Amino acid sequence: PISLTGRALAAHGILVFAPDYRNCPQCDVHGMASDVDLSIGWCLEKCEEYGGDRDNVVLVGQSAGAHLCALVLLRGAVHWRPTDLR
Repeated sequence: PISLTGRALAAHGILVFAPDYRNCPQCDVHGMASDVDLSIGWCLEKCEEYGGDRDNVVLVGQSAGAHLCALVLLRGAVHWRPTDLR
């Protein structure tokens, strides 16, 4: 189910995706980060189909979810190259 924050944002016309990720003991932190990474990719790939703008995306997380988003973004930034721009 979508979070209360997600419902409040959606009520104001903001597109909200609320993905989840696996927890221990199903996987370790690498699996959790992988789930978040795949979720971010899916959201960027699909957001325009739902009326969103892939160039105007905000990631929000709570506690571990925020930490995992930061981990995934920092991991991507370390490997980023200027040729990655579309």
